[in-house]
Amino acid sequence: MSWSFWLIFGLLLLVFEMLTPGGFFTFFFGVAAFVVAVLIWAGLLESGPAQWLTFGVLGTVLILALRPVVRKKFETNTPKVDQLVGQTAIALETLDMNGRGKVELRGTTWSAVYSGSGSVLKGDRLRVTKVDGLSLTVEKE
Repeated sequence: MSWSFWLIFGLLLLVFEMLTPGGFFTFFFGVAAFVVAVLIWAGLLESGPAQWLTFGVLGTVLILALRPVVRKKFETNTPKVDQLVGQTAIALETLDMNGRGKVELRGTTWSAVYSGSGSVLKGDRLRVTKVDGLSLTVEKE
């Protein structure tokens, strides 16, 4: 196979990586395809089986060596929604028992359902007891 095949194959693998929610698997095989293309262009790889073997071994080595580093670099530290339970929210309006209203949590306004007894005044501190979609169940702290 020619170096241009490996170049196009590598590009296709990189495009596939961007279009799928993968975990940086095809990215490293795309890089391996580019390396094989360079080796063919330089005249260091000629036979088809040697090209495929080099591609497979190099792609596997790159995944094992670099994937954990790349994933750590690109991982987001966005908190999971269920980590909101136990957090403190601030009432943005008065809430009655089993009333609905708005609360502020981590700089964002949330819909809330008050599950405690008595009423809540604007500015009161509330504890999140449950997350249901985009709505929080809260009680007094």
